[in-house]
Amino acid sequence: MKLKYILPAAVLCAAVFSVHAHAADVKVFVDDEQIVFSDVQASIIDSRTYVPLRGVFEKLGYTVEWDGATKTATLKNGNTAVIAKTDDLRIEKDDSRRAVGGSAYPIIIEGRMMLPVRAISEASGCAVTWDAETHAVGIYTQDTMPSDYKNPQGKGTKGEEDYISEAYRLCNEVKNIASDSKNEGLLRFLGRGYENVKTINITTSGNDRLKETADAIYALEPSGNAGTLQPFFKTYADTLCKYISITAAYSSEEISLEEAIAQIDSLKEEKDELAITFSVALNDYFKQKNVFYEGVYDEYVLDMLK
Repeated sequence: MKLKYILPAAVLCAAVFSVHAHAADVKVFVDDEQIVFSDVQASIIDSRTYVPLRGVFEKLGYTVEWDGATKTATLKNGNTAVIAKTDDLRIEKDDSRRAVGGSAYPIIIEGRMMLPVRAISEASGCAVTWDAETHAVGIYTQDTMPSDYKNPQGKGTKGEEDYISEAYRLCNEVKNIASDSKNEGLLRFLGRGYENVKTINITTSGNDRLKETADAIYALEPSGNAGTLQPFFKTYADTLCKYISITAAYSSEEISLEEAIAQIDSLKEEKDELAITFSVALNDYFKQKNVFYEGVYDEYVLDMLK
């Protein structure tokens, strides 16, 4: 699972907008091509950005049917259907149905149904960006995802994205080391088995790779606002070094098996607490960037550090 600024989303968290804009101030781009709406324009209403449903989804390849009696829009694209009403929003795919949008339901303005950007992302599986300075919404399909993850105005954040992606990859490498070495102590530390076992096989297997990974995390240099996340990655690297010290002490018979297990369990609690505080920091980081992001932050980061 690779970390990116912009991803096709199943569940998206909406950025918090503090701006208030007139309808004409909001621009909408699909794959970097601006959409020109004939009448009702995209708007920011009650801190949410709404765009005309018909113009956007038709551009994404959906057919749109409108039932005036029930005020229901049905959008279809292949085996995917989106049913939109002012009090409900659902997506049907492969004989399954689920709600999308949370409390962000469609609204009707001058006879046109408007959909929150968040809901568009969830329903269509596209990536969505928001440029707070220019009030520009960017909607990207998978095939045209910009390689440098830039917003529609070309203000790239590649350097920051690279740092987070590489740091995440290195954290994920720890799970690979545990799996490859079948190290029971390391798996217990990561919360991937042996949590309640009184006797485990504690070895130094994989420690060289762990140390290389920790060193590589330390060597990474973030750019821009991503620097606020560096202490969390470095602290995770510290826990890896502490784990290495515990196993080395046990291997040299400086501590007993019971003491080693107790220290590993204590270190696991430290790591899990780090994941919780890290999820808050990552949440704040993406809010500051005004970038929509896949997943619930807590689950993403908790999984990363396991």
